[in-house]
Amino acid sequence: MKIGVVGSGSMGTALGKALAAKGHSVFFGSRTPRSVAGFQTGTYEEAVRHGEIIILTTTWECTLNIVNGLKINDKIIIDCTNPETHDGRGLAVGHTTSGSEEIAKICSGARIVKAFCHVYAEMLTVPAFGTEKASVFYCGDDSDAKAVILKLIAEMGFDPVDAGPLKSARYIEPLAMLMVQLVREMKMGPDRIAMKLLKR
Repeated sequence: MKIGVVGSGSMGTALGKALAAKGHSVFFGSRTPRSVAGFQTGTYEEAVRHGEIIILTTTWECTLNIVNGLKINDKIIIDCTNPETHDGRGLAVGHTTSGSEEIAKICSGARIVKAFCHVYAEMLTVPAFGTEKASVFYCGDDSDAKAVILKLIAEMGFDPVDAGPLKSARYIEPLAMLMVQLVREMKMGPDRIAMKLLKR
């Protein structure tokens, strides 16, 4: 599939490269276009034009302005953003709404799926812990879009876990903040821990 990555920081770059390794055509878009060796790069707008799927990986303080300018109204958006406060230690929005729901208000025709926000970039190429696969929780209101993202998650070697409608992002985004606490404050390491839903 053609995938446009909006934001080429550590998460956007790692996720795009991981999907390219599975045979997808990836274009990286940045505010100030920069080179990513072996890939097409350009502006946010060019990434959106390229992609059937748009992966949103920008910082929260910029995200709403970016999507408002891009007007992504007819594509699947994977929202990987976290609505963090400026210091990265709390939620700027949460519990009665979510970052994904706020994005959906702007991109009214897009099919938004929340995914990967609780996974560190360092884990994207090593999703297995022995025989166990790290879980990726995802949610959205469009069943066809969710089926596409489920396939991508599984292709990358993760355990996809459907968390229901888009409003479940209200719970996935705080889960991402728990990961921040464990990695940054408890020093557990971004390449050594991941979430796993155990099932009987």
